[in-house]
Amino acid sequence: MLYAGRAAEVKLKGSIENATAGASADIQQATKIASSYVSIEEGIDYSLFGELGAKKILELSQELLKSVWKETQTVIEEKWEYVDLIAKELMRTEYISKEDFVKLINEYDEKLGRKKYMLSKEDIKELITDKKDVCNHGIGSKSIADIVKKNDGKVIYSVKNGWFITELLI
Repeated sequence: MLYAGRAAEVKLKGSIENATAGASADIQQATKIASSYVSIEEGIDYSLFGELGAKKILELSQELLKSVWKETQTVIEEKWEYVDLIAKELMRTEYISKEDFVKLINEYDEKLGRKKYMLSKEDIKELITDKKDVCNHGIGSKSIADIVKKNDGKVIYSVKNGWFITELLI
């Protein structure tokens, strides 16, 4: 999610050289998150491994961020019509609530004869589960969503061919 604005700007302006520096804070935040992730995932602790550990964390973080950047560009390209729709709505209203965002996307898809891309609260209430512990159903998903949101990410829920799909954009 931190790269999405920059990727959209690069697509709109044709090259990274023509993009503004406005996303530098987002890039710094993404770098911090990637470094923390790599440190935990690889078990590298700067205090134990010193400069060698720091170099390894930096190297692995850069690899991860390059991969995330490429994936973000792909998603922006594939979902450009939604980016354009949301940008136009933001120009009109300056703010979109979560509920209005879902409604905007769903109404757009409906006009084009597509299935809903995002689930509304009403859709989620209608989901049926075969899990025995209905009261605690979804706690794992909610925990993951909370972590993603704390890191300025986005969680998108959808249903495709009978499968419940969760997309995490970080």
